[in-house]
Amino acid sequence: MPDNIATISRQPTADSHNSWPEISIIIPVYNTEKYLAKCLDSLINQEIPERNYEIIITDDGSTDSSGEICDSYADKYPFIHVTHTENRGPGHARNIALAQCRGKYITFCDSDDYASPCLVSVLSKAIEVLGRPDAIVFRHYTSMNIPAEGFPVYDAQDMKSDDAEISDGEELCVRILESNKVGGFTHNKALSREFIGDIRFDENLHYCEDVDWFINIILSRKNVKVCYIDYWLYCYVQHENEGLTRDSAKIYTEDGYHRELYALEKIYARKDLPKRASEQIEANFYLCAVDAMYKAPVKRNSNTYSKLVNYIKKYSGIYYTKSKHSLKQKLKTFIKRCLVFLHIHKPRRK
Repeated sequence: MPDNIATISRQPTADSHNSWPEISIIIPVYNTEKYLAKCLDSLINQEIPERNYEIIITDDGSTDSSGEICDSYADKYPFIHVTHTENRGPGHARNIALAQCRGKYITFCDSDDYASPCLVSVLSKAIEVLGRPDAIVFRHYTSMNIPAEGFPVYDAQDMKSDDAEISDGEELCVRILESNKVGGFTHNKALSREFIGDIRFDENLHYCEDVDWFINIILSRKNVKVCYIDYWLYCYVQHENEGLTRDSAKIYTEDGYHRELYALEKIYARKDLPKRASEQIEANFYLCAVDAMYKAPVKRNSNTYSKLVNYIKKYSGIYYTKSKHSLKQKLKTFIKRCLVFLHIHKPRRK
């Protein structure tokens, strides 16, 4: 257990391995008092006959009433466990929960999002029907495109083994880097405990730490089985920057460097990265550099400026010919690049 945990309201215990829950749902919490009850209620009110899951919450040093809300739920529901710790970011919060959870499969929920009532029943059935795969990837809405009637209602018992698309770890690695449908999100995947092993989030990364974590897991394993199921089980809420990981002011460093570049550079340095994944990272180098040149609200020193310009010049061809970004996205990025280098939108330097 990490030494810097301030208090622990409840810790999960188990008398035997057989009493362990099938699924652990990890929730990092930071100053989301307005949304937290809806999130927790969605996970409590699951349509499943048996309570075969647990909820592991890390309150990451919240300064609002989020910690008290977490405690009130833990006092009422014995399958909810809460840890309070100093504020060190989502990677740190998730690492604490990973050390405590007992589930045979592990998934995540952000504290300002909410889940389908069928989340646990569908995942439980998928684990059984699909032969206990290493990873299950499911569909997710955003709050901008969720149907007015809400989540579809599923009868998990109808699931068949051929309902899932199957891939290996290399394909998942590529999809995490290139696909908005799959992406590096923690909230649309369930991973087996054995698949995760002892690999943890890099707490020095404050952006795309989830992408880095997934890639580390995938590339450290052999004969990986991934199942993609066409079930909509989660809603990612888009709102002002009040969540744990969604403060857009933190996207850039004090010198205007896009923080995603740090994670991408770390992943790109791996010798075992598949070629398609490397190409997608190169495309994302270009996209992040253009974004930083166009939108970062700060001046840059000459070293940062030169590095961003180099990424733009070096990887523009990869971005426009090999990346999976939409034609609309590519056109918008091209216009931004033109505005920057024509000095219509003048990049600023120290």
